[in-house]
Amino acid sequence: MFKRPFQAKAFAPMRSSDRRRLLKDLYSQYPSLNPISNPPEAEAAQEGNTEAELTNLKEQDKGAKATILPDTVLSAKASTHTGEPIVAYTDTEGKPLWVRLDVEKHGRRREKFMPTVYTLWEHPDLFPTICTHAPVVPILLGGADLMLPGVVIPAEGFPDLREGDWVSITISGHKAPLAVGMMAVDTKKLTRDRQGRLHGRCVHILHVYRDFLWKHGGKTHPPDLSEVRHMKSQGPDGVEKDDDEECTDIPTPSKVEQSEGERKEPRMPVEEVDSHLQQALLHALCVKIGSQHASSLLPISASLLYETYILPCRPPGSKADIKQSSWKKISKFLKVMDKEKLMRVKEVRGDLQVLSVNWKHKFITGFVPQETIESTGKTKGGSEKDGEAKSKAKEGGSQASAGGSNKAGQVRVEYYYKPNHPTGHLFIAQDAPKDKFYDALGVKQVLQDYLDENDLVNQRNKRLVILDLLLSDMILGKDERNGIQEMPRDTVLQRILDKMQSHYLLHLPGQDPQMRKGSATPLGVHLEKRQGRKVVTRITGLDSWGQDVDEIAKVLQVACAGSASVQQQNGAKPGVMEVQIQGDQGSKVMDLLTSRGIPGKFIRLDSKGLDKKKK
Repeated sequence: MFKRPFQAKAFAPMRSSDRRRLLKDLYSQYPSLNPISNPPEAEAAQEGNTEAELTNLKEQDKGAKATILPDTVLSAKASTHTGEPIVAYTDTEGKPLWVRLDVEKHGRRREKFMPTVYTLWEHPDLFPTICTHAPVVPILLGGADLMLPGVVIPAEGFPDLREGDWVSITISGHKAPLAVGMMAVDTKKLTRDRQGRLHGRCVHILHVYRDFLWKHGGKTHPPDLSEVRHMKSQGPDGVEKDDDEECTDIPTPSKVEQSEGERKEPRMPVEEVDSHLQQALLHALCVKIGSQHASSLLPISASLLYETYILPCRPPGSKADIKQSSWKKISKFLKVMDKEKLMRVKEVRGDLQVLSVNWKHKFITGFVPQETIESTGKTKGGSEKDGEAKSKAKEGGSQASAGGSNKAGQVRVEYYYKPNHPTGHLFIAQDAPKDKFYDALGVKQVLQDYLDENDLVNQRNKRLVILDLLLSDMILGKDERNGIQEMPRDTVLQRILDKMQSHYLLHLPGQDPQMRKGSATPLGVHLEKRQGRKVVTRITGLDSWGQDVDEIAKVLQVACAGSASVQQQNGAKPGVMEVQIQGDQGSKVMDLLTSRGIPGKFIRLDSKGLDKKKK
């Protein structure tokens, strides 16, 4: 819930009456927090306590309340990165203590208070505990739920817990809670696989040590507890183990940061993300929707357009996401396209709808279809090549061209994928090398072998794949894991390709092929209006396609009969140059680049810098 920053309004001190009401609600939800079940005056009256004893009872009550809520509490309404509304309660130093949220239990949504890890360190016995191994904690930091294979099973078995019950997560040998969540299954309904091992989801993680809710406070670390529980637990093979022999240390911050750093992938530049999303939108409008089907498909909601049409139309291997773009939200992106007169959008009951598309717009009339994520999942060739493809997949993938022709002097691009941490288990299970590059056909063959060996194909509908634990953890999102049991085979393959590290092999005339990480970024031809009516044509990305910028500038200067210059590209690394030439020279630049062997689908003409209407 807090793996990404949450948006909070200004924190303000609570009134004394509101604080007392909050304390009463906490006592109601957590009776164990109330140190004195009856008011001090009532106890004194019943037991005949003296005035000194009554004063002592009041001091104890006050001290106990201070560990739950300080005298001054700040509160603010907030929302998580998924848009879920919450209310956060902190002390005067900003340390979060409690979070009020809506929890669904037994089909009903109720308002509940969740303690933070800071509060749980003061009250470690507030919840029943589920114990896990230390290496699992960095995985929980990434937003994953706690799965049953990662749980340490006590010798006496699990406590009697029902789905939706609150639990805290600890490391074997330590009492300090490191996460808080809700049971995803009744402990009496746990199932085992054929080998007798537990599988499935155990706890829905809501808050974990070192997430953004923890970072909002003082960033203190779990207390160093000397009370080590020597618990007997069962390993996957059913043999009892002494857990403190496996892991008795809470992971240090440096270890956790190192694990986080290993999982982080370099982000795409904002300009590249914008380019990929614009490209995908045009491809979705021109190819997937089309003017002939627009009347039956429009209007369409912004979210459906983004998820169903734009994302599959990104360039192969692209990880472009609207949140990484300059627009941040799909609604803002589409409103910008509305201002460009590409489409017409309108808010309908709080939901942005695309009502119509301007099929005569210059962006659409000048669009050239290109390779997409969706199209690379479709392989060419018949059954005669299946045996050869299977053997090549074991050796690291076959050599299938994914872009360009075989003409002499033509630039060609081939797309490949390399297994990483999320997808490596699939290749290990099939004894396929993890350090090799695979094309889409090679990945498809590895997946097909795994499905056949584990009987994961639906016999009634062989297009559907039964998702086992390995596939579910690899391709399903957190919100999908409860309801999705089967998925079309092509969708499974596409999600695996999206998870893998994307690379492309660039064939330049007269040079050895170059394997590069990421996806091939198209050459940019930008038409911009400067002072008055002066138009400048900028050409970016020439270096990455093996083109000599000085030579291109000289050729264009002669062909366009205008001045051309080579300058540092704005927003790029030092030494990355671009060519600028006076006037609207888009068509001549396109002709020159295609004549030098660069396919038109790898050249993007951008004219958004010009006026919308010519006067």
